[in-house]
Amino acid sequence: MGETMKVISNNSKLLDEIYNDLEKKNIETNKVTKKVEGAMGDITTYISLGVLGLDTIAIFLNYLTFRQNQKKNYLHFKYKNGLEIKFDNLSKLERDLKIKKIEIDFSQLEYIHIG
Repeated sequence: MGETMKVISNNSKLLDEIYNDLEKKNIETNKVTKKVEGAMGDITTYISLGVLGLDTIAIFLNYLTFRQNQKKNYLHFKYKNGLEIKFDNLSKLERDLKIKKIEIDFSQLEYIHIG
């Protein structure tokens, strides 16, 4: 599958919802789970995304924008070089510029934290 990037959250139910949404959009994902004592079933710890094509990256970023705007989730992007981008209290222009940067540097993302 090549090098992957993670989608993480402190909320395993949110990760399950995102995983199901991405599967419906035909975005290649793997859900990583672990057993937690006292919990029913496995708990999702993160979603791993494979190498995405340009069209898929655009679909994925549109989906994240939807989550931020409609579901009121916050987004925090962390790059392998340590650079971080947070999507809170941005104007549409600022958000669009940051999305362009993410599209260009998508392969350098280490993880996206959604809350």
